[in-house]
Amino acid sequence: MTRLDRAERVYLLELLVGMHLPGNITESTHISRKLEILLSFLDRMDHPEFSGIIFVRRRATVGVLTRLLSLHPKTKDRFRCASFVGWSNNVARKESLGHLLTRDMQHDTLSEFKTGRKNLIIGTDVLE
Repeated sequence: MTRLDRAERVYLLELLVGMHLPGNITESTHISRKLEILLSFLDRMDHPEFSGIIFVRRRATVGVLTRLLSLHPKTKDRFRCASFVGWSNNVARKESLGHLLTRDMQHDTLSEFKTGRKNLIIGTDVLE
């Protein structure tokens, strides 16, 4: 597989973000107990200047949780979510959606967080 240039990565990310999930996410949609606790916590964060970082273990969880929080009725209008994943130099690791993000795009995420355009980052522990 050939390496994607920045324009191709941006195009693919925009395509993925624009995809519609089957059905609607509602408050009655079945979710895990951990996600219920997280949603309950975020629901109590009612300060207009709120900003936060959620750390997850797996890179795949970053994208899923970012997308879910962007769509869920309790969070979609209150949080401007962004993803941040680590980089691996392991040649055995297969290409994944995480490789679509370039270091420049990750830097943009941090800049948007610092300026308040994004107020919730979901990331791996590399962000520490």
